[in-house]
Amino acid sequence: MSQLSRGCRRHVTALVVASVAYASHALGQVPPAGLQWGPRDPGNGPWAISTYDYNPRIAGAPNPVIYFGYNQAAGGFPFLAGEPGLSLGIEGNYLVNGTNTMEFYLQYIDGAGTVLRPLFFQFHRQTRTLDNAWIGGAPLINFGNANDNTINAQISRNTLTVFGVDPTQGTDIHLQTAAGSGQSGQLHLGFDGIDNVLSIFPVNPTSAVLQINGTSGFHYYRRPLGGSAAGSIAVGGIDDSSAIGVFGSENASDNVSALVARGKATMHYDVFEVQAQDHSVVHGVDKTGVVYMAPAPTPGANPANGVFLYVDQADNKLKYRDASGVVHVILTSP
Repeated sequence: MSQLSRGCRRHVTALVVASVAYASHALGQVPPAGLQWGPRDPGNGPWAISTYDYNPRIAGAPNPVIYFGYNQAAGGFPFLAGEPGLSLGIEGNYLVNGTNTMEFYLQYIDGAGTVLRPLFFQFHRQTRTLDNAWIGGAPLINFGNANDNTINAQISRNTLTVFGVDPTQGTDIHLQTAAGSGQSGQLHLGFDGIDNVLSIFPVNPTSAVLQINGTSGFHYYRRPLGGSAAGSIAVGGIDDSSAIGVFGSENASDNVSALVARGKATMHYDVFEVQAQDHSVVHGVDKTGVVYMAPAPTPGANPANGVFLYVDQADNKLKYRDASGVVHVILTSP
């Protein structure tokens, strides 16, 4: 007697090879055949593998299909198009993209005959490319390691999140092109159905551009004029690396400013400063428009202290205060 016979009894389910003939076939179906197994569930048909050719009266060759799954209707084996059930399907779809399409999908048909395919992949047999893919039916998709639940990226409704490999570090995203292609990796952000409202891409290995609707507004350089400075910018749609910062107005309308520094009523520091290498202020302009010359007063100090050039609003005269505190009238307005 075998080890299995001496041990516990096991339930064995028969595997049945079925070939079913039908008097009529909806939508041009060829009579299906396949394998079925499992207990006779009074509410569902058995699990089955079935194959048939499907041709919904469209010119061209019929589509060979193989399904693994079950029919929800009691005794509803083999599968027929439109009948309720759950299945994995492989289909040679000769009715799409000529004769070169193959499909793999998870399919559920409810009692009302509605076809749902939350997973669907369509390939081109000759080019070996993925022509179409749908991953739906759930608001969230995780990419990662299912064994330790590591998540590298997530897609939720309207949101793509990419996580860093090292949880102690930030996310590192690379948009790469083919090696030696001479083309730049590009990032396009859209709005209101327009897919390139904001575009960021490198122009060459030492400079990059930010565009709005295809027009360059910001150009970043690795260094100005090939020097050792750690970067320079040109704003205004111009290509100019002659300085650390260039704000060009030649492409702007006549009623806008090239550069604006706007202060607020409660600020104590200058709106604009020129500093020496040791960070000491050489020149400064405060929120009221007073121009300071070295040595500038302590930020927040009364303008009466220090050396500065100013317009005295009491008599509308341009005045200069020297280091000794003597005020000199430079110009009297007409």
